[in-house]
Amino acid sequence: MMAAAEEGSTGGGGSNLCRGEFISSVAASLGLGLALAVSPKAAQASVNFETERYGDKELKIATVNKLRQQIRNSLLEDPKLAPEMLKLAIADALGFDASTQTGGPDGSVVLELDREVTKSLKPAVENALKIKKNLQRTNEMTLADVISMGGAEAIHACGGPPMLVQLGRYDEKKAPNPAADIKGYSFDEPTGAGVKAAFKRAGLGPREMVLLLGALGSVSDAASAVGNGGGDGDDDDLEDLAWQNSIPNTFGKESDKLGRPLSNSFGTGFLQRVAAAGKDGGGVGVVGKALLEDDEVKTYVRKYAGNSKAFMSDLSEAYTKMTLLGERYETRNAV
Repeated sequence: MMAAAEEGSTGGGGSNLCRGEFISSVAASLGLGLALAVSPKAAQASVNFETERYGDKELKIATVNKLRQQIRNSLLEDPKLAPEMLKLAIADALGFDASTQTGGPDGSVVLELDREVTKSLKPAVENALKIKKNLQRTNEMTLADVISMGGAEAIHACGGPPMLVQLGRYDEKKAPNPAADIKGYSFDEPTGAGVKAAFKRAGLGPREMVLLLGALGSVSDAASAVGNGGGDGDDDDLEDLAWQNSIPNTFGKESDKLGRPLSNSFGTGFLQRVAAAGKDGGGVGVVGKALLEDDEVKTYVRKYAGNSKAFMSDLSEAYTKMTLLGERYETRNAV
C-alpha cells in the first residue's frame, strides 16, 4: 500500500565517473543546480511526507507494485545489489539526528558519497536512480521512496518478512545531510562503537542495530550463494529469473505476485554464526565482528540467534521505525 505500503536491498553500473563528477550528475538528475552540489548548505528540515502524493488507493497500490517489481527485477539481474540496496536504506535513514531533528531517509545520501559510510554505495545509488527514471515514464516517484522500499524489498526478495513502508517522501534537494561523520561508522571497516553511536544519534538502540545488521548479514549470505551458483535454483533457472519475474503469478501466495524470489534462505543463520564466533570474529565478516565488540549488542545477538520467530517479527518493526525517522506529514490517510 502507499500510506502504509506492505513489502510482500556490488552491482554493475559500469560508470567511469570520479566521485565528484558522479555527485554532480546525481544533483542534475534530481533537478539541482551544480552550485548546490559543489557548495552545499546544511539541510535543516527532517523528512516531509505527503501521503496523497501518489493518488487514490488504487493508484497507490498500482504504484507500489510497479516500484517493487522494478526493484525485484534489478536484484534478479544482479544479486550483489541486494545487500547494497539495504546498506543504502540504512545509511540514508541513519543520517537522522534525534537531538536536532534534522536529516533522515530523505534521499540526501546520494549527495554524500564522499563519506566513510557511503563511499562504496555508488552502484546502489545508480540502481536507485535507474529505477526512479524508469518509473517516472508513467508515475511520479521520489528517490527517497525508492531507497526506503529498496532495502525492504532486498530483505523480502531473499525470503525475509514483509515490511510496512510509508511512502510519500519529499526528496532533499538542497544539500547533504548535516550530520557529522562518526569514526567507525562504516560498512567497509565498521567498529562496534562507531555503528552503535550512529544508531544512538538517530534515536535507535542496540536492539535495532542487531536486527538490521543481522538482516544485512543474511541478505549478504543469500546474494553470495546465488552469485556462486547456490541458492534455490540451477544456473539455467537463474539466467531466466529476470524475465520470469516480470510475469506476476496470478495464483498462489501474496508473495508470489512479483515472481520468483532471489532466495528463500533468509533467517538467523548469520546471527547464529556471530554468536558462536570467537573473540577474533573469524568467519563472520567485518559486520559480524563489529557486533561482537560490545557486550550490550552481544546480548541481542544471542537473543535473536536463538529465536527466529522473534527476529522476523522484530525486524519488521525495526525496519519500519528506521524508515520513519524524522517524519513530518502533510496528510496521513492510511489505505
